[in-house]
Amino acid sequence: MSPAEFYDKHLKTFPAPKPHLDYEDTPFFGSLPGLLSATRATTGIDIRFVRAGGSLPKDQYSFPTIPVENRLGKTAGHLVIYGGKDTASPLSDGERKAYTTALAELLGDAYRWQSALRQREAEQASDIPVSCRNWAEEEIFKVLRDQLKQTARIVRCQAAALYTLNKEATHLKLRVVWGLPEEKLLEPPRDLRESLADMEALLGQAVILNDDFLLETWNPPEDFPAAVSVPIASDSTIYGTLWFFSEVPRDFAAEELTILEITAGRIAAELEKTALVKEIQVLRKKAA
Repeated sequence: MSPAEFYDKHLKTFPAPKPHLDYEDTPFFGSLPGLLSATRATTGIDIRFVRAGGSLPKDQYSFPTIPVENRLGKTAGHLVIYGGKDTASPLSDGERKAYTTALAELLGDAYRWQSALRQREAEQASDIPVSCRNWAEEEIFKVLRDQLKQTARIVRCQAAALYTLNKEATHLKLRVVWGLPEEKLLEPPRDLRESLADMEALLGQAVILNDDFLLETWNPPEDFPAAVSVPIASDSTIYGTLWFFSEVPRDFAAEELTILEITAGRIAAELEKTALVKEIQVLRKKAA
C-alpha cells in the first residue's frame, strides 16, 4: 500500500468551514438621513432609503424604485419616492425622478469609495499589498467583520472594533468595525501613550470598563456606558486590540471573556494566514 493510499484510507481530514458571511453589504452613511430631510424641506421630494433585503413600502407613488448599486454591480438598496400628484413639490414627476436617479448614482459612488476604504484597512491590518491578495470568494474585511458581529451578538454588545499597531508600536489604527459608522475608518491613528486601556490589554489581559471613573481614566476609543478590550496576539506577534461596546452599563462574565479571547485568537490566526499567503506568493514569483 502506497503512502497516498494509506492516508486516503486512514487519515480523515475536514476542510476548514467557510465563514458565515451574514454581513450587511450595504452603504452606511451617517449623513444620509440629514440629506433626505433637507431634500424634503427644500424641494418637497420625500425620498427614503431602503437597504437591500428590506421590505419596500406598498404606498409609494407609481415611480419605480431607484436602485443604488455597489461596487460589484449588485443592488445595495433602493431610493423610494413618496407622494403623488398632490405633492407639495414644485417639481414635475420627471424632475423628481431625475433628481432621485442622480442621488442614487452619487450614493453608489460613495458606497464604492467606502468599500475600497474598508478593504484597504483590512489589507493593511495584516500588511498585505493589494497586488498579493487573492480573495476571490471572500474578502478579508468581510471575514473579520463577520467574526466581530457574531461575537458581539453572543456577548450582548452593540458594536465592535479592531485596532492594529503600526510597525513602530506607537499608534493604533482602526481597521474593521461593526455597529459603528464606517466613516470612522477615516479617523487618524490613536496615540498608544494616551490609550491606557489598550496598553493594559496589550500586556495580555482583558480590560473591562463599566463605570464613569474607569471610562474617563482609561480613555477607551468610543463613548459607551460599558466596554471590554482583549489583545490580538500570536505566540510571536502582538497585532493590536479588539474592543466590544455595550449601550447599557454592565459587567462581563468569565464565560464571555473566554469567548472574546477565542475570537481574538481566531483573528490573529487569520492575520497570520494572510501574511503567510503573501510570503508564498512572493516565493513563487521569485521561483518563476
